[in-house]
Amino acid sequence: MTDGSRLCSINELREMICELMCDRESGSSGEADFSKNVSADGISIFCDEAAKFALNKCLSANLYISCAESLTGGLLSDAFVRIPGASEVFLGSAVTYATEEKISMLSVDRTVAEKYGVVSFQTANLMALGSLKLYSSASKDFENRVISLSTTGVAGPGFQEGKPAGLFYVGCSRSADFFKDFVFQDFASFSPADKACRSIATPELKKAQSDDKAQSDGDILQNANPEKSDPKKTNSQIIAEAYEFRFCSHKEKADRQTVRRLAVANALHVLCETLVFLR
Repeated sequence: MTDGSRLCSINELREMICELMCDRESGSSGEADFSKNVSADGISIFCDEAAKFALNKCLSANLYISCAESLTGGLLSDAFVRIPGASEVFLGSAVTYATEEKISMLSVDRTVAEKYGVVSFQTANLMALGSLKLYSSASKDFENRVISLSTTGVAGPGFQEGKPAGLFYVGCSRSADFFKDFVFQDFASFSPADKACRSIATPELKKAQSDDKAQSDGDILQNANPEKSDPKKTNSQIIAEAYEFRFCSHKEKADRQTVRRLAVANALHVLCETLVFLR
């Protein structure tokens, strides 16, 4: 799946994503447009290297990748299909830009979307879980072997649901069968994510809790839609995480395309870090 060139290591990918974020943070204060300080070429190079890393890891482990995209509108799936041989691993992406599509295609619970908003930890988790179910059910070969990403956020300009441009969430869901457990909070030491929450969806698929503690690092909540989920489809525990990213202050201008590209880059980074913990 590679072109013969050396794959980046996870440490090199960590350095690259941190450099991108340092570029963003080095801008002037006030009404600065932070996108002027972020290299489009730098984002593109990172995305290519991270996608290669993830695809090769999954190929070696006989795992597959799927996505559910809102904010990124297909850019995340494009990051994978740009790489030759991606079809051996990448299954597809459900681009659910409208709220109703998230509900109908991904089984996002309407009450959760209405209470927390579509730009939230909870919705990111449900989108990732919905993608996992959607693509895992396509073939017995995929059962318990799919790792799913989701993106939802505010590209700007202006606010959405009272949330500022530059805020977004990345969800990641997969079967626990193929991954070692790890100290969840350690992710903060090598990720630019501002916050994170962990969810565990058991085979019983309990309804999402409406606990405000779900906004804290490392908190556990049951996150799924029992009405639209079939527990007979899997006997494996499903793990899901969601990560919050903020890429500009309330006073800064957010360039839509830069926010969306950075969302892709950080979604790929989340995936690569998760794959480090393969059994």
